[in-house]
This record gives sequence, structure tokens and C-alpha cells, in this order.
Amino acid sequence: MRPSSAAGQTTHLVLTALAVLATAACGPDLTIDPDAAVPYTIDFGAQQATAHIANVGNEDAGEFLVYLEISDPATPAAARPESQASVTVTGLAAGADDTLTVALADFSPRFGSGFDPTTIATGLLEVHIDAKGFVDEKNEDNNSFSGVF
Repeated sequence: MRPSSAAGQTTHLVLTALAVLATAACGPDLTIDPDAAVPYTIDFGAQQATAHIANVGNEDAGEFLVYLEISDPATPAAARPESQASVTVTGLAAGADDTLTVALADFSPRFGSGFDPTTIATGLLEVHIDAKGFVDEKNEDNNSFSGVF
């Protein structure tokens, strides 16, 4: 039997901590593109919604879904979204970005609201990247964004 030593235990503890830190720092990280001048918007003139997404992580991301949701800003949170579009992204390399554009006419009404985003002048746009959690990311807390346009 090998005697235990404080130095041996300290070395093991340091190596374990380094392994945990190295693992935590690796992986894809899907988010709104931090370099985009306008990261997401509704363009009522062009009748489209756009989201600029990015993988700011250090590993490629596989396939994932992005939900774009439009509601009347006055609608209570419990009744949102009033309309939704889904975009399948087949993958996004580490450090890469992509622009997703969806025609307002392609949004589907939700909750039987009959909501039509092509007829409004102001809307709440919510963007949910990796909406179904298909990608194991190093930061899962930066996938949803919203703004009134």
C-alpha cells in the first residue's frame, strides 16, 4: 500500500481542476451575432424579419432550430407568441455567423389568435436560437433575445 501524501493529493486536485476548466471552456456557443450592426429586426417595408446568429464558441455546432416569434407588444406574456416561424440551421462552424431572413407572410398564427404580422406597424420580435436544445453549448443562457420594432 502506498502512503498518501499531501503533495500527491494537491497535485491530483490541481490536475482535476484544470481538466474541469478545460472541458468547460470547450464547445459551441450559439447566440445573436455580437458584431452585427442590427442583430435582429422586423422590416415592415420589406415584410420580413431577420436575425444574425453566430457560433462564438470554439467547436462546430450541429443542426439546430431557430424560432422567430412576432407578437403585438401589448399582448401579455402568457399569450405569446402570437405568430412563429421556424428555421432549421444545418450547422454552424466555430467562429462563423449566418443571417436568417423569414417573410412575415411565412409566420404561422399561434393560440388560435388569427394574428397576422403583415398587418401591424409595431411588433415584438423574439429570437430563440437552438430552441429545442439540440446543441450542447458551453453557455445555454445567451440563446434568447427580444426587441420592439
